[in-house]
Amino acid sequence: ITINQTDWVNITGLLIAGEGDNIDLYENGALINTGSPPLENITQFNTTQTYNITLVYNATRNYTSSYESHWIIVKDTTKPVIWWVSDTPDPITQGKNTTITANVTDNVAVDSVWVNINGTNYTMINGQNNIYNLSYNTSGLSIGLHNYTVYANDTSGNNAIPVTSNFTVVANLPPNITLNAPANN
Repeated sequence: ITINQTDWVNITGLLIAGEGDNIDLYENGALINTGSPPLENITQFNTTQTYNITLVYNATRNYTSSYESHWIIVKDTTKPVIWWVSDTPDPITQGKNTTITANVTDNVAVDSVWVNINGTNYTMINGQNNIYNLSYNTSGLSIGLHNYTVYANDTSGNNAIPVTSNFTVVANLPPNITLNAPANN
């Protein structure tokens, strides 16, 4: 069977024929339960991988041993989440750098975070605490409003819902100088 990560599975073993009162239940070769049938084990699967579940009936004087195995495939289907994006400074003087920041999390592991500005993708750097950054020079941008979109995916190939925001590029004006001189000079 195939399940989503963090799902619970009821694994039940029955003894249809035979004698004795014990059957053994294994997960990937490790004993997880033993006892009289019906043998039940409710397990939560938190790690993405394939699990071998095997029920063993041990030999008695009158019956040979027997076993039955099944596979549980655990997949990560949870998308990463882009909680917020921001840019500073905004407005930004043409030719200066603006820093685009995003908070991105995932239940397993974020793989990549990138931002698209004017049709070009730029990889964002993971700083710390799930905060990703990109310093972007605005030299090639015209004066006005510019949209950007942040994207992310996780190590299982799930894509986050993209988040779009914008910043404003303003002209690089010369400084405004005011001369204050003493009166009557």
